[in-house]
Amino acid sequence: MQSKKLAQIKQQIAKLEREAEKVRKAGIKGVLKQIKSLMEEHGISLADLGSARPGRKPGRPAKAAVPGRKPGRPPKAAKAGRKPGRPPKAEKPAKAAAKTAKATRSKAKPKYRSPDNAKLVWAGRGRPPAWVKSWVDAGKKIDDLLIK
Repeated sequence: MQSKKLAQIKQQIAKLEREAEKVRKAGIKGVLKQIKSLMEEHGISLADLGSARPGRKPGRPAKAAVPGRKPGRPPKAAKAGRKPGRPPKAEKPAKAAAKTAKATRSKAKPKYRSPDNAKLVWAGRGRPPAWVKSWVDAGKKIDDLLIK
């Protein structure tokens, strides 16, 4: 008796899933009609929309999602340039020398000094500090802050 009841429930589930799929497809058709009419109304073509993701060629299918990995990112093993389970490759001497040269590079000499606090200096590279920004926003010239 239980097996008959279970079979009936499974049939009902299958029937409900088919009905749900029909309703979903009908909803999609309605939305697509709305989108098409809006595109025609505003003169928008598919080419105007571009690809779904920047850097992706139009007409190319998206890769299947891999659980646990962010989209567009290579797996960790490929990112590191090695196969999983293998030790990292030995670094070439030229690369090692370049890394040490970067580490021993000296700081840029400061070009600008704060008039309020002599300890606040800026080399003029990168994002200006808040005190420089407030100075310029006050309508003053940045050249007034130059270290002489």
